[in-house]
Amino acid sequence: MDDKTVEIARRLNNDFYRRNAAAFSASRKTPWLGWERCVRIVKDAKLDASGTSFRNLQAGSCSGPQHNLSGELCHELPADLRHRSQHKASHSKARRGLSVFDLGCGNLRFEQFLSGALPEIALTFYAVDNCEELVDGGLAQAVGAPDLDAARVHYQQLDIMECLCQDARLSELLTAPLCDLSVAFGFMHHIPRQAYRKQVLTSLIDQTRTGGLVVVSFWQFLNNALLAKKAQQAHARAMKDLHLFPVHEPARNDEAADLVVHRGERDAAADLAAYKGTAREGGGTTNSGEAADDDSKINNNIKVTWEAGDYLLGWDNIPGAYRYCHSFSQVEIDWLSSSVAKKASVVARFKADGRSGDLNTYLILRVNRET
Repeated sequence: MDDKTVEIARRLNNDFYRRNAAAFSASRKTPWLGWERCVRIVKDAKLDASGTSFRNLQAGSCSGPQHNLSGELCHELPADLRHRSQHKASHSKARRGLSVFDLGCGNLRFEQFLSGALPEIALTFYAVDNCEELVDGGLAQAVGAPDLDAARVHYQQLDIMECLCQDARLSELLTAPLCDLSVAFGFMHHIPRQAYRKQVLTSLIDQTRTGGLVVVSFWQFLNNALLAKKAQQAHARAMKDLHLFPVHEPARNDEAADLVVHRGERDAAADLAAYKGTAREGGGTTNSGEAADDDSKINNNIKVTWEAGDYLLGWDNIPGAYRYCHSFSQVEIDWLSSSVAKKASVVARFKADGRSGDLNTYLILRVNRET
């Protein structure tokens, strides 16, 4: 995927979540089935050198900076939040503690789930997301929730994709301290390029203390025939609606090139056929034989380069609501796991979620590098 296509994907996703935050959040309240198995593994894990499962931590303590919804430092919650969270904290002062870093936290659904699944643990969350509207809604729900303590959620607004595109070091931009557990659920499929995904996985490891766990999910919607068909149809519509023209990209000479499977000529031809068909249905014009207006366009359609598994998905039949998503292959997950083997070892790997029980592959790593 070339730089221009990466930027298109980034902007599409930012616009999608900002415009559809409330409705999307309302549709994302049920915990994933795979999380239950993750919790069992976390419970069984010895997360510190002393052999105890969790560290002792006074409720209400915080080892890192707290941020408001603008990503700015703040030391106190609003009065209404502070009153309710103090009431919750008064009942948990002797509980053992666990610090959790959540990259791509969304509406804090996992925070809600984990708080209910581990009521005996004083959880402190460090949540990162680019969509403030999603997090704002999650925090508002947390105020009235019986389990999640909003005072123990510390949020940083950060556009991870923008940082990657600018070759920034994520570890230098993240404000959270090292945590016992770091997670990324429903996030990796929004990251294009295998090299970028490796950077994200490495950053999760670097954000976790030695002996801690990293849990990542990889969406595989192409495993489901119905979802795969819908993805292909939505992708063709999106290409037409957004005036994008699919072209084949030569293989890159980067460290992941040998394992990143690009869309070959047959895939590009299929994309083009579907694109033309959709354009004809909508009255569009896409004559690939016409001369390009410039190097980046064909007949005023922007050239884009997708890799195998890349799709623009629709949502809730809303016209123009598209987001970039990647369906992972087992080969890609294998490569990502092996690429960080010097820093973390595999504790578990399993499939879960969806009616077929295989829409996500979960990778659980134990950090073994010295920090």
